[in-house]
Amino acid sequence: MEAAPVERHIAQVVLELHGTGSIPGELLSDPTDRLAPDSDPRQEAREVVIDMLCCTIRTALAAASAWDVQRATELVRATGDRTLDYLRPANDRSRRSDDKGAGQTYG
Repeated sequence: MEAAPVERHIAQVVLELHGTGSIPGELLSDPTDRLAPDSDPRQEAREVVIDMLCCTIRTALAAASAWDVQRATELVRATGDRTLDYLRPANDRSRRSDDKGAGQTYG
């Protein structure tokens, strides 16, 4: 039996989330390094970088409908939520184990 169409693409989604998702994180980790020297000093560096990201990403999403963009946002959020839901119990077990003097604490 052939896998459902979505199943064939899960690994691609994971790799895209990782690769693409790291870009805004990296840009926002130290936004002052990303700004031009002539940036408006009245604006917070983080705000400027977010505005730049929005302008750039807007061009990629220009052809999409508002529904498609909203649905994509929901799917990205759901992947993050599900990942955290999966990791929390393991992290909690690790912390409890560490409290007893054994095990390793992660996160």
